[in-house]
Amino acid sequence: MSKELTIVVPEKDPKGGLSLIGTKFVVALWECPKCGKELGEPYLDILTVNGQSFAVHHWKTECGHRVPYTELSLVDRYYLSENGKSRSDSLIDFSLDYHNLINMSIDTHDFLDLSLTPQQALDVSEKLRALATRAYGRMKKGEKG
Repeated sequence: MSKELTIVVPEKDPKGGLSLIGTKFVVALWECPKCGKELGEPYLDILTVNGQSFAVHHWKTECGHRVPYTELSLVDRYYLSENGKSRSDSLIDFSLDYHNLINMSIDTHDFLDLSLTPQQALDVSEKLRALATRAYGRMKKGEKG
């Protein structure tokens, strides 16, 4: 499984244009999207755009490829936990990576012992369906491009 890191990246104005409205945290597969080699250790640096300064992560690559923020392989993450519990107590952790692989990690706090309520089972199936739909959409986009 590829290494994942949470980093800070610039956030563009959703209305378009080149202006930045701030920063956001993202989870990225920490590998070069061109060759698959691991990216260098991220470090915080200042990015100045139109007189505004933002603290964002930068990195170097061992392979020499240039990997801008827009080419990072981001991971979409979903959690299923018992009512009222935090993400760190989640029972099931879903993710859809850049390669359209759906990963599911089950933490039962016991060896191979997982029981779901009917609502939790429904949530699992809905989240898997949503991830599969997104993966299919990404693949269709790739066929057109």
